[in-house]
Amino acid sequence: MTGNQAIAKILKAEGLDWFACFPHHSLIDAAAKEGLRPILTRQERAGVNMADGYSRIMSGNRIGVFMMQDGPGAENAFGGVAQAYADSVPILLLPGGPRLGNVGMHPGFVAHRNYGGVTKWTEYISQADRIPQLMRMAFTRLKHGRPGPVLLEIPTDVAEQELSDNAFDYTPVQVRKSAADPDDVRDLVTALLKASCPVISAGRGILYAEATQELVTLSELTNIPVMTTLQGKSGFPENHPLALGTAGGSGTRMAGHFLKQTDFVLGIATTLSGGYSPRMPAGVTLAQITNSTDDLNVHYRLAYGAVGDAKLVLQQMIEELGYGLGLALGAKVAAPEKLVINVMGDAAFGMAGLDIETAVRSEIPILTVVLNNGIMTHYNQNMPYASEHWDSDKLSGDYAKVAESLGAFAETVVTPDQLPGAIARAIAATKEGRPALLQTMTCGEETVSQYQVS
Repeated sequence: MTGNQAIAKILKAEGLDWFACFPHHSLIDAAAKEGLRPILTRQERAGVNMADGYSRIMSGNRIGVFMMQDGPGAENAFGGVAQAYADSVPILLLPGGPRLGNVGMHPGFVAHRNYGGVTKWTEYISQADRIPQLMRMAFTRLKHGRPGPVLLEIPTDVAEQELSDNAFDYTPVQVRKSAADPDDVRDLVTALLKASCPVISAGRGILYAEATQELVTLSELTNIPVMTTLQGKSGFPENHPLALGTAGGSGTRMAGHFLKQTDFVLGIATTLSGGYSPRMPAGVTLAQITNSTDDLNVHYRLAYGAVGDAKLVLQQMIEELGYGLGLALGAKVAAPEKLVINVMGDAAFGMAGLDIETAVRSEIPILTVVLNNGIMTHYNQNMPYASEHWDSDKLSGDYAKVAESLGAFAETVVTPDQLPGAIARAIAATKEGRPALLQTMTCGEETVSQYQVS
């Protein structure tokens, strides 16, 4: 197996079924023989742009690839690669290269040396046996962290070189996503909820993380409006009541208005660079969620930060917002004259419900309403077999009895006609200084609708 054949097999293993190219490059024919469709453009920059557009639309789940000849081909592709780098787009560049003995000789262009400033990672293949290792490293960088172009230069003689016996060993790179430090998330959420006029600024990373639904959920839970960068456009539905449109040089008046009024900006999956991102007003508190530590404290000083995949971190924030019981306790301490109501599900009670005892012991008379449907709604979709065969999504418990045993007033509501009287009795208990809990028995809705009723 030659070096070219090894690369072609790896590209196919990684799910590639086509590539953009401009001749001459011996890898083009090797990849075509492997069943990959070559699409030849009229010049190199168009080929890079084609790979770029593919990766954008596929949100980085499938990677665009461009192959070009060494020397002038690699030189002419530079502008397109620089654009992809500026926009954080993952593309794989596979230029040919001079023979190993000619590297550095004038006027030869050594791509892996010259592309360092406009790529996330660049390397060249010094021997065919290293191809599986270097391709694995390339795809690892393409699939993790802040996206960007990756370049692997293939010297002409290495492309023709035979791999040693048993040297070809390749398994497609698996995506490894990480959540943020829970303490960072907790601090960020606490500060966000304390802000008087917070705004969310979402970048293109929302699209790569496929986190639009989580962003909508967070916005609706907190009633915080969302603006996007130009690159992040469509990351939040623009017909949503909390949508402000794009911000920055091509931004909407609405986004500009809210930026002038805000005291807290949460940047999600954006570099807060001041280019595609809106300029942050002086004195505003800034927080950022990013998957790259390189983006932290670059253009602005951050008060809060969380490093992790946008989708996972947003899920953490949503779960943290399920700390309603603790929030209600704090709200009651801050405003003892007000009726404070905490609404939670039965699953949430399992996580935080024992702090009813805190309310009793500390004489903080809040009213908690538990919606008990006996099921972890939505989670069954992620574990259908376990749910069907072992009821892994089912819950059970009498939370009114738990609350009563902890010293709170508690009552269970089974039918709608019982609700008005139960609410009145629970409120009366709080006025007497006693925490109260109403357990309402609701239907076991297994799937959350993804559509809003207008």
